[in-house]
Amino acid sequence: MGNTRQMINTHKISNMEELARIAIFGAEGNMEETPRQVASKDRTVTYGYGYTFIRRGRKKWVLHKYLEDDLAAIGIALTDNENKQLKAIAEARNESEKPECKKDKTKLAKKLAEIDDLISDFEGDWKKNRKTL
Repeated sequence: MGNTRQMINTHKISNMEELARIAIFGAEGNMEETPRQVASKDRTVTYGYGYTFIRRGRKKWVLHKYLEDDLAAIGIALTDNENKQLKAIAEARNESEKPECKKDKTKLAKKLAEIDDLISDFEGDWKKNRKTL
């Protein structure tokens, strides 16, 4: 294995923005893709590559502050009910992290099951709403 050197041939791409958009939309899917809970321990709503609708702030879980604008940029608007559902998921996440909930394993298990149910409800409504919009 001597001293070998590989050459990379480069060329200028004049439509990089278009290519990036095609790659992202290809991976992200379209409006019919359903946001989902990627990992059960995460218990948040994720779309495409990993865009999270609910994020942990400094002290609590909240809807991402640019969620509405980011979704609008790809042609998606949340319904009022979907916004309420996401806020309920964030609030349930906050409740699950309170010391009194963490200390009581039964209470914590119930809260985590509630979060899973809230996410499932959101996923179902998302699918239904994207088909009728």
